[in-house]
Amino acid sequence: AAIIGLAEGLQRPTIGIIGDQTALHDLNSLAQLQKCKVPVSLLVINNFGGGIFSFLPIAQKAQVFEDYFAAAHPWNFDHAAKMFNIPYISTTDPTHLGKVFREEKSHLVEFKTNRHENFLLHKAIEEKMKDKIHALTCALT
Repeated sequence: AAIIGLAEGLQRPTIGIIGDQTALHDLNSLAQLQKCKVPVSLLVINNFGGGIFSFLPIAQKAQVFEDYFAAAHPWNFDHAAKMFNIPYISTTDPTHLGKVFREEKSHLVEFKTNRHENFLLHKAIEEKMKDKIHALTCALT
C-alpha cells in the first residue's frame, strides 16, 4: 500500500518491487492499486517462498527451513490480479521488464525465479567481489 501512497503523492508513474511472501501477506492492498489514479507497476518477485532466508544458517536444516522459513508455496498471482481487475503479466525474462515498465498503466508483474539458483548466483558474485577486494588490497599495500 505504501507504493500507492508514494505514487499518488509524487503524481508520477512508480514501480514497486516486493517478494512473493510480502505480496501474499498484503493481497488486500491490490484493491488500492486498482483505484490508484497514477500508474503503478507492482513487480512481485516470485521464487515460491522466502528466498531471502536462504542466506541464513537455518537454510542448512532443509526440512525445517522449507516448511517454516522459506514457507514454500505453489501459488502464482494471476488470480489475485484478476480478483482486483488489475492487468497481469508473468515473465521469467528480465529483458521483458523494460518494455513492461514503459507502459503508462498500473499492472501487476510477476517475475518468476528459482530460489536455489538465485542463492548460488549471489554466492558467486560474493566470491568474485572478495577476490577483487583482495587483489585491490594487495595492490595498495
